[in-house]
Amino acid sequence: MKPVMYCPRIRSRGDVTTGFMGAEQLYQPAYQTGQASAYKQAALNGLLGADAQRQAYSEFQSSPGTQWLQNRQQQSILNNAPH
Repeated sequence: MKPVMYCPRIRSRGDVTTGFMGAEQLYQPAYQTGQASAYKQAALNGLLGADAQRQAYSEFQSSPGTQWLQNRQQQSILNNAPH
């Protein structure tokens, strides 16, 4: 049997692969968020069917940001209404 020789190219390739896998895991949360956003956008646009569109629009209307905006608008109307 011949002894196994150390090959720097093989080790370098392994280091690059390991580094790439680590970087891929680092960006996984951002990737998943983007995928979820694309799905919600497609649902809002009706690309996933009428039921998905109704559900997405309902979630949008009940979201904290939309509720806050509606409250601000109502308060503004009440503040500017003639007394």
